[in-house]
Amino acid sequence: MKTKLKVFAAALGTILFASACQTLPTAGPVTPFELQENTSASLVLKGFGPVKDAEPDTIVRDFLRATAAGWSDDFQVARSYLTETAKKTWKPDTAVYVYSDDYTPIISYNGESKITAATRIHASVAKDGTYGIEKTNSVYTSDFELVKDAQNQWRIKGLPDGAVISESSFRAAFQYSSVFFPTTDKRTLVADHRWFPRRRLASYLMQAILAGPSAGIAPAVINAAPEGAVLPLQNVEVNDSVAEVAIEGTGLGTEEAQLLFKWQVNATLLQVPSVSEVHLRVNGVLVTEQPVPTGPQWALDNIVSVGKDGLIRERDSKKDIVVSASTLGEEPVSFPTRGPLEDSLTAYIQSNSKLVVVARNAQPVEIYTADSLSAPSVDRANWTWTVVKGKIVVVRSGTDPIVFESPWGAEELITAVRVSPDGARLLVQRGGDAPSVGILPIRRNVDARPVSLGEIEVLNSGTARVLDATWVGNATIAILQAEAVNRYVLIAHLGAAAEKIRAPEKAVRISGGASEQFLQIETDEGKYFVRSGSLWNALVSDVKYRAFPH
Repeated sequence: MKTKLKVFAAALGTILFASACQTLPTAGPVTPFELQENTSASLVLKGFGPVKDAEPDTIVRDFLRATAAGWSDDFQVARSYLTETAKKTWKPDTAVYVYSDDYTPIISYNGESKITAATRIHASVAKDGTYGIEKTNSVYTSDFELVKDAQNQWRIKGLPDGAVISESSFRAAFQYSSVFFPTTDKRTLVADHRWFPRRRLASYLMQAILAGPSAGIAPAVINAAPEGAVLPLQNVEVNDSVAEVAIEGTGLGTEEAQLLFKWQVNATLLQVPSVSEVHLRVNGVLVTEQPVPTGPQWALDNIVSVGKDGLIRERDSKKDIVVSASTLGEEPVSFPTRGPLEDSLTAYIQSNSKLVVVARNAQPVEIYTADSLSAPSVDRANWTWTVVKGKIVVVRSGTDPIVFESPWGAEELITAVRVSPDGARLLVQRGGDAPSVGILPIRRNVDARPVSLGEIEVLNSGTARVLDATWVGNATIAILQAEAVNRYVLIAHLGAAAEKIRAPEKAVRISGGASEQFLQIETDEGKYFVRSGSLWNALVSDVKYRAFPH
């Protein structure tokens, strides 16, 4: 049996991707920012067994259809197309390969006992639920070997592990979910985005917690699960909307450790449509009944700008002057921004060379000076990030600057950085002849001080030129692109497919709040547009550098 990838010469018609302390927080609403998926009960897909006296190519074609129903019937129907030995050895959950509904598998038959099925795939899902975007024009080829059984019926003897299904079948059978892990300072939870079967979703999610974070986010988080913990029978029972989680392993010890683990488990399992309550036991003992931490009080709908009255903060149609025009003086002010919390700092650049921050009801403080500073980004721990001569510089008042080298290894190419609201990921924008966007996990100590950056993951943004990029909540990145005179926004969901929408003409900057419905565009003429459904509405404004926290 063989499994291999090839490349078609023709192009695909669809573009896809895809103040800190160690104590637990006890106030503020929980407001996760995740891609919303259908939360209805799992759809049941049905497959049909082999037709009597079917030819080999029909057997393979019908087997592929039956595979799509495998997550509803534990692949019982799909296995009816296999020999007795193949039924025992085939492992369909090794990987899932997803093809567009517009490109069904092409079956090639040599007239004897060997069949080849080939289809263009745009995504794959590993056994741990991680989603991968395949290169444009990738083709997945499966080789099948058939033999006749004792009843003189063709059955599949040899086939690759894994399953090949259409996009519509995949969406029906799988759910986009978040496996949550605490940050190192234990102040918030970070989503590790996965795709798991809707059937037994709670069990898959709990197994994922115990297995630990994926490589792409591991440096930024910890796992509150007990050391060596296991889930007996790999199953979570859900009865009357209550998930009964019973794990075995080393005890959790302190109540703080119990609360942290309970917070992690609750946040993860309450995504399951059929679950409204979680009972968690470790070695038969119910974990503390104390309420779980509530997480930070996010304020991603704040907008900052520069106007005739000074530095302005706008929220719920109310405007406050953060720094008066008289205090700003005559030096030009650019790129104001805020951190993601209600009490976060505001930062801005003055005269292209001074990084200035201001706390609520306080005076501005200059914390760093260098030529040609990039637009700043303030994280939830009030560290301010910027780019100086291609290097990433992180500053906080009263501390020495932290400097990170370019993740691309070419200093002059980095043009901007943006920190995700939860502080776990860094969005990095590269300029030069091949502009692109990547994300890296941020490793921090227990006080949320940035220590190092993990490996970069370059986002698949196609061939269009990247103009700007921004976070939209914690789970989405919006990339402003140019193709000739046209402008587009690529909305890339972490661990999922992307969508591309038309942007206003002459767009040069983009800013995002808590949701992709709050995207804002600025043109090279200083005009602003805000997203309203599928449209962009012009915004009448006399300010400059208007932006959400990022």
